[in-house]
Amino acid sequence: MGRSELRSVISYVSVILEHLYKLENFKVSQEMGNSWIKSIINAREGLELVFDESPSLRGKAQQELEKSWRIAVKRLIAWFKYPENKTLAKRFFGRLPTEKDFPDKCPYTFEQVLEYEPWIE
Repeated sequence: MGRSELRSVISYVSVILEHLYKLENFKVSQEMGNSWIKSIINAREGLELVFDESPSLRGKAQQELEKSWRIAVKRLIAWFKYPENKTLAKRFFGRLPTEKDFPDKCPYTFEQVLEYEPWIE
């Protein structure tokens, strides 16, 4: 098990967390979120490939869930800084958000990272 593989797993998990959180909290139109769903599906496929090659990384990924969440929060904050998202920041927070505006603990379980599909009704 290499460090680069673990970094890839943490990155995939953080992307999934970021986009699950966006879907559940910041989707304001029917069209919004399609790219997030694609990103979640692609990241899950990438995770499965890594887990197939290195099954022990599944346990490591679960242990690193909070680290992945902290990375996802940083990405969420950066996303709101994009010019096209400043009105969303104002709508949801009244300003640009900070880390204090997001849960301290990851709001998703590891099983949800792997399987949760809130877009399916």
